[in-house]
Amino acid sequence: MQHRQLGEGGPQVSAVCLGTWPIGGGMGAVDEQQAIAAIHASLDSGVTFVDTAEGYRTSESVVGRALRGRRDEVILATKLSGDHSKEHIAEAIEKSLKTLGTDRIDLYQIHSPKPRWPIEGTMAELMKLKDAGKIRYIGISNFSAKETLEARAFGPVTSSQPHYSLLFREAEESILPYCRDN
Repeated sequence: MQHRQLGEGGPQVSAVCLGTWPIGGGMGAVDEQQAIAAIHASLDSGVTFVDTAEGYRTSESVVGRALRGRRDEVILATKLSGDHSKEHIAEAIEKSLKTLGTDRIDLYQIHSPKPRWPIEGTMAELMKLKDAGKIRYIGISNFSAKETLEARAFGPVTSSQPHYSLLFREAEESILPYCRDN
């Protein structure tokens, strides 16, 4: 398995990241033991980067059970999916830590911009979590190039996870060039 540095100064991660939206039921019911077996097979194949989210139904709890005894083998990413109020961020991180069975999140990502809550405040709360040792790196997901620039004005952004696939190619127009350049 090839590895790459995540962002500037971030950890080494496998070039393939295991996305766990489907195992939380995002595409229909998945047997928990099959989901855990799939996670273990990924780790055994050299995957060291696992991604989940607060909003992926039962995904965090399944990932947490799968990583018991293997937590230190992975760079664990999850996302703030709900609102960006100070109160929700505090509740969300504690719930994710408990559900994932860990004392830290390696990469905590803002799942998408929420204009109702200015990015300055969201980033300030994430920086507090970083300073407290609850998260190691901050990432963003589903942000435009302009929104990425705004977020970076208020703290370090180690990764960007755009909506990108063979079917959705819009990220090639601005966000991927922005990330390459920055």
